[in-house]
Amino acid sequence: SRGNDIAYSLFLIASFVLGAASAPLYTVGVAFIDDIVYPQFVSLHIGTAGVALVLGPAVGYALGSLCLIVYVDPWYETMLSQTNPGWVGAWWIPFFVVAILALFLSVPFLMYPKYLSDSYLVREDRIKLM
Repeated sequence: SRGNDIAYSLFLIASFVLGAASAPLYTVGVAFIDDIVYPQFVSLHIGTAGVALVLGPAVGYALGSLCLIVYVDPWYETMLSQTNPGWVGAWWIPFFVVAILALFLSVPFLMYPKYLSDSYLVREDRIKLM
C-alpha cells in the first residue's frame, strides 16, 4: 500500500543518513586520534575507541529491548499482554534517554579550547619520530 511504501522509504533514507553520518567516525576519527595523542598511547586510544564503537550499539540494543517490556504509552492502562500481537513496546524511551544524556555530556566538550595546551608537545614528538 501507499502508506507502507512511504514508511519503507523513510526507513531507507534514515538508514542512509545514519551510515553517511557515522562513516567519518570510523575513518577520520582514527586519523584524528593519531594526530592528537602521543605516539606511545595511540594504539591504546584507537583500541578503546574501537571497543566503544562495537559495544555501544550492542549495549543500546540490549537496553532498548528492556524498554519494550513497557507499553508504548506508559501512562495508558492497557489490557494487552506482551504476547498479544497488538502489543507495541516503548521503543522511543532509549532515544529520549540517549538524547538527554548526549546533551549533558556535550557541555564539557564545548568548554575545551581550540587547541590544548600541550598539543605542540605532541607535534614536536611526532616530528622527532619522522
